[in-house]
Amino acid sequence: MPWLIAGDFNEMLNVNDKLGGVPVCRLKGFRSWFDCNAMIDLGFSGRKFTWNNKRVFERLDRAICNLEWRGLFAEATVRHLPRTMSDHNPVKICLTSCFSASPALRPFRFEAMWLHHE
Repeated sequence: MPWLIAGDFNEMLNVNDKLGGVPVCRLKGFRSWFDCNAMIDLGFSGRKFTWNNKRVFERLDRAICNLEWRGLFAEATVRHLPRTMSDHNPVKICLTSCFSASPALRPFRFEAMWLHHE
C-alpha cells in the first residue's frame, strides 16, 4: 500500500544532518527502521537544517515514503519553509512538480524588438 510520512522525527538519518554540538550517536534506531521498511527520503529544497537552538543545527523534519507512493507521485517535492514562531522549519510537500508551466510562475522576458514597435 502506498504511504507517506512527514513531520518531526526527532532523529537523523546520517551524520550530515547535524552541525555543532556533541557527535551524533543516535542514528541506529531510525536508520534501521528506515532501511528495513525500504523507505525513501524525498529530499528537500531550501535550508538544510529544520531545527536549531542557535548553537546546534539539525535536519529533524522530513518527508519519507515507500516505493509504491513514489511511483504514484514521481514529481513530488519537499520544501523547507522559513521559520516563524517555532524552533522548527515547516515542511511543504507539493505533489506535482514545482516547475509548472503556469503563466503566473513564468519569469518575465524582455524582447528587444518591442523597442521598435509603435
